[in-house]
Amino acid sequence: MSDVIHPHWCQRATCPVGRTSGRYAIHRSRAVPGRPDPETGTAVSASLWMLDGEQANVLLEFEESNDDGTDLTAAQALELINTLTQLLAESGSVR
Repeated sequence: MSDVIHPHWCQRATCPVGRTSGRYAIHRSRAVPGRPDPETGTAVSASLWMLDGEQANVLLEFEESNDDGTDLTAAQALELINTLTQLLAESGSVR
């Protein structure tokens, strides 16, 4: 087996890549939590994940949701950031 190269953001202490023979062992960053909404309590967290040797993806997880989150490619994540920034700027919610 070749040496595993972990991305700098990988949580190596819990990373299964190189320790398991599973095809779907993934590198995963720590989740970066957002602030909960004061009215609804809903919060979103984001983390990076990557199959060994592939491109990194973004996982968005909403605390109050029962689903597995939403996976985005890096390009999709950047497009989402740009789209949300534009929408909020147009609404006057962002200065």
